[in-house]
Order: sequence, then structure tokens, then C-alpha cells
Amino acid sequence: MVRGQVHDETSWSLGGVTGNAGLFSTAADLLALGLVLSQPVESGLLDEDQWRWSTTDQRPPAAQGDYGQAVGLRVGDPGLTPGLDHWCGHTGFTGTSLVLEPGTGTVGVLLTNRVHPRREWSDLREIRREFTRIVHDFAT
Repeated sequence: MVRGQVHDETSWSLGGVTGNAGLFSTAADLLALGLVLSQPVESGLLDEDQWRWSTTDQRPPAAQGDYGQAVGLRVGDPGLTPGLDHWCGHTGFTGTSLVLEPGTGTVGVLLTNRVHPRREWSDLREIRREFTRIVHDFAT
């Protein structure tokens, strides 16, 4: 049983620090990251270009797909931010979800453990979409 570490077998077998498992952190750290990405001027950690690269679609104009891809975040992902085309977010294999509305300070963090004790029984797609709807409705 893996405790206190990412519950992803590939990451665990490689020492626990790999890029394949998506987001894995504490709620406080993910909220801090989300706030930096949602209101860059206030944080002072990103300049305008860095913030734009992180919150807007960076794919070439001819790229196809259901969502845009910023540096690290998905933009308008219908599986995470349905109907909110300018919202950004990222998920983690184990059940982490981070959603934000760029420029507003609106951030939501959802932590679950969808793979404990077994990954076969969990599907978070609808829970993640509903969570984003709740965050959006609360902020408006």
C-alpha cells in the first residue's frame, strides 16, 4: 500500500518524482499555484508573456482537438471545464483537479484518490465537470 506519495505505479517505481502522473500536491499548494495563474499581476511571479503562455492555447492555428493546450494547462477542456472556453485546468491521474478563470482570481481545487484502493471502480469525469460548474456558479 502506497501512503503519502502519488499512487501511480510508474511514478512510484521511478522514485516518486516523474512528470507522467499530472498534478499531485496539497490543496494549499495547488491553490497557491492556481492563484498565481489566475491573477498574474498581483502575484508578481509571472510576467505578462509567461502568464499568457500558461493560460491561452499555444497550439498552431491548424491544430485540431476538443480543447486548447497552454503551457501546462488545458484551455476549454469539455471534460473539465464544459462550456467555459476560456477557463483553464489540469488533472492528475490519482484524482487531482485544478480549475481557474484567468484574470479573475477564481480557482478551484478538488483532491480525491480515484485509484485507492483500486483504479477499476472510479470514473471522475462527471464529478470533475460538476465541481467546475460549482466553482463557476459560486464565483458569479
